[in-house]
Amino acid sequence: MRLLNFLRSNAWLFAACLIVGSIYWHAHQALITEKQQYADKFTQLEREHATVLLEQVKLKRHLKNREEPQWIEWHLMYHLGLIPEGSTKVLVKDEKDFY
Repeated sequence: MRLLNFLRSNAWLFAACLIVGSIYWHAHQALITEKQQYADKFTQLEREHATVLLEQVKLKRHLKNREEPQWIEWHLMYHLGLIPEGSTKVLVKDEKDFY
């Protein structure tokens, strides 16, 4: 009987505790969701950063080699189809072109 009287007289306290608890729970769930989104975005940005760093290393290597005669010769052969003097150019066609 005494507990029942206590509950009746302090009903507003229990209602306030329930409201505050539900607000806290919703805020905590939103925080967990936001934290997961930031973690996913961070992982994505780390991958992009690694890719960009790899590309940067490749470009630095590419620029470093541009002054070497072998690189210039390879570039002319590969991109322009030119060959060094005294070499023979071999052109390979598909089999369907022979018939």
